[in-house]
Amino acid sequence: MSAVPRARLITAVLLVATVLVCLFLLPVAASRALFVLAVFLGGLEWARLAGFSSGATRGLYAASIPAGVLLVDRFGPGGTTVATLVAAGCVAWILAATWVSVFQWLGRPPARTPALVAVSGWVVLATALAAVFALRDRGPGPVLALLVIVWSADSFAYFGGRRWGRRRLASRVSPGKTWEGFASALAGTVLVALLANAWWHWTTLAGTLAVAALTFVAAVYGDLFESLVKRSRGVKDSGALLPGHGGVLDRIDSLLAAAPVFAAALYALDLK
Repeated sequence: MSAVPRARLITAVLLVATVLVCLFLLPVAASRALFVLAVFLGGLEWARLAGFSSGATRGLYAASIPAGVLLVDRFGPGGTTVATLVAAGCVAWILAATWVSVFQWLGRPPARTPALVAVSGWVVLATALAAVFALRDRGPGPVLALLVIVWSADSFAYFGGRRWGRRRLASRVSPGKTWEGFASALAGTVLVALLANAWWHWTTLAGTLAVAALTFVAAVYGDLFESLVKRSRGVKDSGALLPGHGGVLDRIDSLLAAAPVFAAALYALDLK
């Protein structure tokens, strides 16, 4: 096993262990703090993508994201404001997916305008955090279900693409991704969701397929949108904090889109 995959595996194992400990062995506040930290670090990286040169400006930008969500969560009327943020996140990702698709077809418009990059980053990070908070309020299970779907998609896409990848999925946005990796990830994600549902019996077969497929597609576009921003700004990785993975955004980009879509699906199906 080469150095990069080994570093990638070790980092992934440590991240998964940290998340599971916070979700199941520590108080709710611990898992919330972990999510806030991830969004703050992601905000720092997104501020760099937006072209903020001052460390203080980057810090203020990053801190304003979890601060805004925490204020809404604390003082919003009966959770309706958080639900509104989740809905806003879904709308934002429909727009982002459209942007990615148009760029792939036409080669424009790029994500170079600093203000637009900054606003889009704030929105996707804030709505993802609000969605994870909403899921955590239902218990650790929904958060774990979301993470399992996203982790499965990332893992099957990575290994399926390395083994069978030939045809590029989005050559202008992210040349390394292939249709074979996409197909492997979709099949693997649906299989994992079906096995999980067979164990926990959390919804119907149709409900499982719908939630898994929607969340998977959202995760793919989350990855592609971050790739579009990085490509437009001339950056390969969002950072170098996580060995084998790049920056925090490179690790949570799929989750940013998947979280509001998954949370909205649970609201729609009224699942616990």
